[in-house]
Amino acid sequence: MLPKMSRVFTAGTVQRVTCQPPRGKPDPTVWWEREGQMVPTEGRVYQEGQDLVLSPTEEGDSGVYTCVAHNKAGRRTQEVTFTVATAPVWVSKPLDSSLEEGKPGYLHCYAKASPQPEVSWYRSGMEITPEDSRFKLFPNGTLRINNVEVYDAHMYGCDTRTISGRLSGHARVTVLGMLQGNRSADHYD
Repeated sequence: MLPKMSRVFTAGTVQRVTCQPPRGKPDPTVWWEREGQMVPTEGRVYQEGQDLVLSPTEEGDSGVYTCVAHNKAGRRTQEVTFTVATAPVWVSKPLDSSLEEGKPGYLHCYAKASPQPEVSWYRSGMEITPEDSRFKLFPNGTLRINNVEVYDAHMYGCDTRTISGRLSGHARVTVLGMLQGNRSADHYD
């Protein structure tokens, strides 16, 4: 059979995947397995002939499925990895923040989904790229302003998305400036 394959489905959809077994004499018997167990012929996830049917898909359906073809001459298998994509759900969305000038500042855009959502950050509508050394973008969705300056007071936005959905959040950043002026020390004898 073919090399390992992978497919991504949106949660809540009906999916039908056909196994293409090799030809043989006698014709092979074909079935689907998951974690070494034969997929039943009825239920929400079932096999119908050479088809695996997921009706509807759920996040828990993600994993490796194996199409098995067997006859007197031997056994062949085809592994397929399914990922059921879910829409992001907020864990920690961006919040308006007052950040201190001269220190690092953090904004959070953390959502849970399958697969892990992609996150993009924007400053006043312009995308913040990984090449911008003033910022650090973390895989969990956190944005660090490396050294907060007065001109970092803007509206920041983030998008977190999978093929199943998208969330957007915004946070207004205000900057708490350092005290300016001469510093004098009073000395007492």
